[in-house]
Amino acid sequence: MIVFTMVLACQENDLLSPDEQQTSLKMNLYGLQPPAPNARYVLWAVYDSAKIELYAQIDSFKINDAGQLLDMDYNLNLGVLQKMHTLLVTMETEDSLTHPGSYSVLAAKIKANQAAFSIGDDYILKFDVAAATDTFQVVKAENSDKIVGIWFVKGDSIYEPGIELPEAVGLWKYTSYIVKDGKRYDMGSFTSPDKPDDSNVYGEASFPYPGENFLKDPETGEDLDIDLRGAEVYVEILPPAIRYDADGDGERESYPPFQLIMFKGQIPQDAQPGVEYALENNSATFPGGSVEININLFK
Repeated sequence: MIVFTMVLACQENDLLSPDEQQTSLKMNLYGLQPPAPNARYVLWAVYDSAKIELYAQIDSFKINDAGQLLDMDYNLNLGVLQKMHTLLVTMETEDSLTHPGSYSVLAAKIKANQAAFSIGDDYILKFDVAAATDTFQVVKAENSDKIVGIWFVKGDSIYEPGIELPEAVGLWKYTSYIVKDGKRYDMGSFTSPDKPDDSNVYGEASFPYPGENFLKDPETGEDLDIDLRGAEVYVEILPPAIRYDADGDGERESYPPFQLIMFKGQIPQDAQPGVEYALENNSATFPGGSVEININLFK
């Protein structure tokens, strides 16, 4: 529920007629990437009516080359403003413009007359992305001093998940990978940091958590002969891909509109097993935005 602050200049001030009342929503977004070729961003008001969640489309919009929507003003019905609790930005195709589809991009919970857009809003991922942390440990080869494994764990004799993220919701998921000597090695995707990821193609697992031992080439079966010291490490949040018909031939293609690097860092050159290392929280680069609501009901 929006809290209205109404200032009366004097006792003679009168209520404006419905046609004269001014209600506006000012919005600024940043960090978005161009949508799929036949899709658009849509702004929705989310509100409850008799305990049934409803949506009112406010506008569909495009962004500039810098991924920004600058100083957009909307005149909204006062009744919608009174009932809405969240503003939602989704990506929609032409056949899903009557109600929000499954691709929610940003949400902003209304508090007083302001709000801040985030993917971590309770309406989407339900966690504070800025407070998330990531700890990893490395594994040494059996017959050499090379570092051949990285696992997102913490602890010593009793290991715990090293990534502090909640279980991914909907079609969202997490993924991790390393880059060594310019080559990317994917470590699989996962929905919960306290369970294994979906890939161990490079070798047997050391822990029941996300990570990888890089022991063999999955294509040839030969020893991979790699040392992970100095490798770049990334953990991403992947939103669900939107599907679209690029050529109008009925064949739909998947379009991932953006990838969000949640954590990034490097494996130290002097990395040793049993030592905990941390990745940097990269959420400051995520899409976001601000909202301001102005209401004028009196003369």
